[in-house]
Amino acid sequence: MKVVWALLCEGFVQDKTTNMLSVFNVIDEMRFLAAPPESEPGEVAGMIPYQFRLLASIARSAPSLQERGNARVTIISPDGLEHRRADVEVNLEDFGAYRVWFNFSGLPVSSAGTYRFLLDCKTADGEWGKPFEVPVLVILGPAPGI
Repeated sequence: MKVVWALLCEGFVQDKTTNMLSVFNVIDEMRFLAAPPESEPGEVAGMIPYQFRLLASIARSAPSLQERGNARVTIISPDGLEHRRADVEVNLEDFGAYRVWFNFSGLPVSSAGTYRFLLDCKTADGEWGKPFEVPVLVILGPAPGI
């Protein structure tokens, strides 16, 4: 299995007839007015509330290869700390591609900077593939001129 594409967004709708996807408010930057809760170096930070999704398309490694496995997402902060991990089962036995999404109700923010959402897949052989990276810039404080 391999990740074809992935993005952060606030929402999406999938047409049941055509299977076409409409994605709303794609996120490549998050601005929070409040500073993150204080945390010790190396300690997981507190959550800043914000609802968003990581949406991805996962496909077979080869068109004729029926696969089943898992996908996982890991958030890496600018200082290299792993903040959260979630897993979902992916079944590509009947279809060549599958869309998955992970719902988030907040982001564990330890500092401003680029947070990396890493999405990778594990097939039945137990090996995790190379992660697909979705970066998002976290800015703390008001927008310029406000």
